[in-house]
Amino acid sequence: RGIIFLHYFHVLSPLSSLQLSIVIAAVFGVIVYRIFMTKTLFLISPDDSIIGRNAKLIASLTASVMNLIVIVVLNYLYGSVATWLTELEAPRTSTDYEDSYTFKMFLFQFINYYASLIYIAFFKGKLNSHPGTAKDSITYDECDVAGCLLELCIQLAVIMVGKQALNNIQEFFLPVLVKWWRQRVWKQVLRLKKNVVNATTTTLGTSTSNQQPANGGLHNKRDDSLKTFSSPKKDEEEEEETKLTRWEADFMLTPVPRMALFDEYLEMVIQYGFVTLFVAAFPLAPFFALMNNIFELRLDAYKYVATYRRPLAKRAQDIGAWFGILQGITYVSVACNAFVIAYTSEFIPRMVYRYSNNNGSLEGYVSASLSIFNTTDFEEDKGDDDEDFCRFRGYRHPPWIVNEDGDKYVRTEEYWHIFAARLAFVVVFEHLIFLITGVLAYAIPDIPREVKVQILRENQYHKEMLLDNKVKEQDTEPPAPASPSLTVEEAVDNATNTLRVRRPSPTSSSSLRKPLRRSPPDQEPSISVIQA
Repeated sequence: RGIIFLHYFHVLSPLSSLQLSIVIAAVFGVIVYRIFMTKTLFLISPDDSIIGRNAKLIASLTASVMNLIVIVVLNYLYGSVATWLTELEAPRTSTDYEDSYTFKMFLFQFINYYASLIYIAFFKGKLNSHPGTAKDSITYDECDVAGCLLELCIQLAVIMVGKQALNNIQEFFLPVLVKWWRQRVWKQVLRLKKNVVNATTTTLGTSTSNQQPANGGLHNKRDDSLKTFSSPKKDEEEEEETKLTRWEADFMLTPVPRMALFDEYLEMVIQYGFVTLFVAAFPLAPFFALMNNIFELRLDAYKYVATYRRPLAKRAQDIGAWFGILQGITYVSVACNAFVIAYTSEFIPRMVYRYSNNNGSLEGYVSASLSIFNTTDFEEDKGDDDEDFCRFRGYRHPPWIVNEDGDKYVRTEEYWHIFAARLAFVVVFEHLIFLITGVLAYAIPDIPREVKVQILRENQYHKEMLLDNKVKEQDTEPPAPASPSLTVEEAVDNATNTLRVRRPSPTSSSSLRKPLRRSPPDQEPSISVIQA
């Protein structure tokens, strides 16, 4: 056991690091593709063309499709690796095996599906400070002028809807193809078996025809029967003969995989994460989840009725590790949506500008959210010689305002006001949501109060029945014979103690229904013997 333990952890550490590295490399590969695709479209297309005006949108769509392809490919790799690692653990029970496998698969799938979304929502555009900070021709991955919320919406829509479409196609066609192939192979086996039987029968009939008597008899009848059996038939009759029986057709159905329900749970949990974690960026996510569930319901019904063998029922204590995973996703989704609204969208900056403005409107908000940059601060051959100044997103002082350290483009006071407002919004939003969920959980408990009372009453009845049976067993036990060497006082004390032990407690239910019975005279042998 110790050897397996050491071997497992020696394998787990580098393998998990390798898997995380693959996901991170895939995300950075998509980022590099998006950067170069955007620059290429800007260079090869005029500014007034459709491609030039929508270069970033085209790059985001194609990058999302590439990311979806990488996710689908890595899913198959992670499934095999998770199975191998779980078998290395050598779990003691099937429940331990399923829980360990569940946590591994969910961790891999979480990183695989949500890594690009987390990057766009919380890290993209936050790495650079202002124009001119890029060094050695490195271009940072920046958000659009309107923010990263639109790109996050596109990424989530492509990954979520694409995953649902691919899963539904796979769940419908794969069992049907497997069923068709198994039936086709089985029919070929039946035809081959029939041909072998016919050939054997024909050979047997030929050998018996040479040995039969001239006047006929029993051999003639047997030969006629063999000829009739081995005579050629039509194609329709052959098809009828090769038609599968009921039990053969059931046997040709696809065997139910060992982890069939696991895949269904995993699909729903990943979809639940899409709906809850980033619903603020893609409000149509619940609608697509509903449509997918409708199709999934009918596909699963057809799959289990027409293409799978009848699964064996297994009793389970609960849904296993999925309950904790769903609860964790629910808590994380509250914080994730709070940060998306506060830091990814422009909701908080607009509210701060509106309430700090005298007229309470958003007039002039775009100009207030853009800062001025002097193009002469660019490095050589990187700036535009036609313009002296340009505007960029950020709350920074203009180049002619320098702080005490001689730094330009420092943060303005508005930036810190917005930062404080964002942080306050996150704290208030989280506490408010958790308060509402707590009130709802208290008002609508998992087990109603009436059901809890019934459960307690049944448990109390069960305890009383056990106590009554125990008292009956003690009453029916014969008394132990007294020792003849006892004195009268010792015999009386023993009899009194026996009555005290046999008397039920006042709190038991039997004391309310049964009077205390006296011992018959024949059960007092110790006193009578001594008196005699």
